[in-house]
Amino acid sequence: MSRKHAFFLFLVVLSWSILIQLPQFRSYYRPHKTILDILYVITLASSAKHFSLNSTFTKKLILFLTVLCIYVCTIVLLKGGIPHSMGSMFFPAIIAISIFYISNSILNNNTTLYITIITIYTILTTALVVEIFIDYLHPLNLSFTYAYKNQQGPIILFSALLILYLINSSRNKLLKYILWVTFLFEFTCLNFLKNRSSLLALYITLAAILLKFYKKHKKAFYQALLLVIPAILTLILTEPRLISKIFLWALLPFIFGHNPYNINNLSSGRLALYKKAISVFLQHPIFGVLGQSSYYVDNSFLNWATGYGIIGLLLYTWLWFEIAKLSIKHIIHSDSRNLKLYVALMWLGALTISLFEASAPFSPGTTYFIIWTLLPVLSSNLHNMDPKGSEKSEPKIPSKQKINNTQKFML
Repeated sequence: MSRKHAFFLFLVVLSWSILIQLPQFRSYYRPHKTILDILYVITLASSAKHFSLNSTFTKKLILFLTVLCIYVCTIVLLKGGIPHSMGSMFFPAIIAISIFYISNSILNNNTTLYITIITIYTILTTALVVEIFIDYLHPLNLSFTYAYKNQQGPIILFSALLILYLINSSRNKLLKYILWVTFLFEFTCLNFLKNRSSLLALYITLAAILLKFYKKHKKAFYQALLLVIPAILTLILTEPRLISKIFLWALLPFIFGHNPYNINNLSSGRLALYKKAISVFLQHPIFGVLGQSSYYVDNSFLNWATGYGIIGLLLYTWLWFEIAKLSIKHIIHSDSRNLKLYVALMWLGALTISLFEASAPFSPGTTYFIIWTLLPVLSSNLHNMDPKGSEKSEPKIPSKQKINNTQKFML
């Protein structure tokens, strides 16, 4: 199968992964999930002929997956366990990393294909956000539940960051205005959704963008402050109720339904679960409960520690170290029109969420498909990824010998 056909199948898989979040699909979630699984397997098979280890990072992910499979299967077989006792993260990790390899093989650093995926993803997510807004107006709707919040929150976070990329890359003023409105709408609905981990992740990524802007444009930053601070002070003096309403609106998702004076209640009982998880880990420090049962706690690092022991925790931490190393590099050095910056910010958001959720960045469901799809961007050799389709390679620094030869020639 050609790359073109494989890409089309992959696009269907990614689109379907968003569509199954919509209320219209949920009553038939099982058959739709089965269709998604079948399409995923076909896409994986069709991309196998294009598979290549084109970077050191790609080889490291292969190493992670190989070691994880050998480790889990060996322990489960030795303990006489069953597939369910392989832990809650084994199969999601395999699927997530295979999504990376499908993307790496099919897209092959093609900017146009990446832009196509981003555009379709943001359009479908906006449709999802409209449904969330309708749910907010009718809170008794069954789709507005805790389980779906944990899936929808990160999807909206990633879409919002990709919209910022499209805003910075677009040269059409009308399109920029439309994208800004879409971004503000998604941000507002994420607040309505009250998915605290995703909202916190969005605030952290926006803070990183502001810090980057400050370092690059200090003069403009201070000029903006000279305009913003007097405006805020004027509002505080003239419309204190408006300011308090805005503050409460921003704070409400973090304290809604919780006692802000009781930290365990405010954390939805997570602190008690963390203590229990540490206790389980200390009882099973080497292999965790691997091969016996599947453990779940709302912190991905503790989840790996209890489920897979110290070996699994070190393996998972090493994976995050490699991804974080690439992400930090691009957050610091990539400019505001470079897709690498926004993919790095998406992974920063995923890391934030993983501190409060058990299964990030692998699951629940298809929530994190997009960040694994775009992960090859971080390890690519493209210096800038322009929406118009032009691809620029990393600038090559001439060697000393070449410089000396050039100087001799000039003389």
